[in-house]
Amino acid sequence: MNNERPGEPQMSVETLYREDVFTDQRVGTVRRMTPVKSDGSDDPSRPHIFVGQATVMTPMGSLPLSFELDAKNLAEAVSQFGPAAQQAIEEAAHELQEMRRQAASSIVIPDAGSAAALKGMGGKGGATYPTRMRRVCRSPPARSARRSGPFATRTRGCAKPTISISARSSK
Repeated sequence: MNNERPGEPQMSVETLYREDVFTDQRVGTVRRMTPVKSDGSDDPSRPHIFVGQATVMTPMGSLPLSFELDAKNLAEAVSQFGPAAQQAIEEAAHELQEMRRQAASSIVIPDAGSAAALKGMGGKGGATYPTRMRRVCRSPPARSARRSGPFATRTRGCAKPTISISARSSK
């Protein structure tokens, strides 16, 4: 019986790399991936790979960026870092805008079972759920002043109230 599971991740001995990290402790890091043989010695038959990494702060937190640098040595990789990082930032911003657009334009359609539960099954033995109405304020609150004695008090209310009807769970 074979002890290996079909989807188990395995490393390849032919594609091993040693990773060296270089940083200026300000803008980002450059990782040099040096190809190695199975015994750990350098493999001169394969080229080095340089990868730039930077972190961009967004309103939702930090966004890590990683991008390949087409360079032959470390000096070339460092000189290419700025333009490649700028391109990665622009691509990430474009991708985020596209994801927002898709999320805003998506329509949520409930499956048949949940739609029937909201409306009630109807007929003999069907379940109907009572609805609950609540006041929802969709505009800034209106302020009004009332005088009672020497001090004025302010009350807050909804300028344009709307009614929201929601199904109440039967649990």
